[in-house]
Amino acid sequence: MKRIEWNAENHTAIVHPGSENRSLSKIEIQIEHGKEPQINFEPITLWLEKYPEDPKIKVMVDQLLEKDKASLNQIIGYSDFDLNRGITGGDSPEGSFVADSMREFSRSDFAFINAGGIRHPIRKGPITMEDLYLLQPFDNQAEVLQLSGEQIRALIEMSLSVEFKQINKDDDAYHLDNFKVRAKGLKRVFQGKFGYLIPSGLHFEFDPQLPPMNRISVLSDSKGSALIPKNLYKVAVASYMSRGGDGYTFLKEIKPILTTPNYIRDMVLEKIIKDGGIKKLPETRILNKRLEVSFLD
Repeated sequence: MKRIEWNAENHTAIVHPGSENRSLSKIEIQIEHGKEPQINFEPITLWLEKYPEDPKIKVMVDQLLEKDKASLNQIIGYSDFDLNRGITGGDSPEGSFVADSMREFSRSDFAFINAGGIRHPIRKGPITMEDLYLLQPFDNQAEVLQLSGEQIRALIEMSLSVEFKQINKDDDAYHLDNFKVRAKGLKRVFQGKFGYLIPSGLHFEFDPQLPPMNRISVLSDSKGSALIPKNLYKVAVASYMSRGGDGYTFLKEIKPILTTPNYIRDMVLEKIIKDGGIKKLPETRILNKRLEVSFLD
């Protein structure tokens, strides 16, 4: 993140140092009586040449990694494709694969994974257990809720009813470097009131320039059939989300009909083994009418 973003809803400055301890954020706030505070933000990249590792910490980390080296390096399958998270506000091949794993394992009608739970791409070639831990480092289970067609639509609308912004040059460079994606148009801000949801078993189209909670133009199951508003469906979500995370506090009031014994990364592992690897990309299931995306090889 190279500049301050503002949450327009409550006029809050947002800065983010990125991930994996690659950088820090230096923030200076100048406060003068009767004046708007001035915020200066400087991202600092932690190059090893300038900020070397602490020798004692490195020894400790190396010893811990050595214990699990064999299991983490175990190859559990091969991918014929790069599987990337994609752009928030657009389709997500990697998120779709994880959501498919949740739906299949829990035998649900539909599933959702929050984009914040997709932490690392799966690259073309051998897939190791370490890749799965990097992808899903959290001990999240899947919980199955009974939701009506109306509730499912409202859930997706919440996910889409936050701020969208025009992709700029910095965004484009970040997307290319991290996700092998080129894009133009409107993307969803990552830090919104609600987390961005990636579905399994569902397809939807939306326009982020329409009023909040009224942005979806098409919502159907994977066979193209519309959801029946009053019908109840089995929907798998991450336990983090079912317990109110990512802004979906109302889900805490819905008692799960199933909590899976396995973690979500274990479901991904089972799917990779069952499918003999990753042989095809998930079909496109999210269409943002104001976003053009091309995934690069």
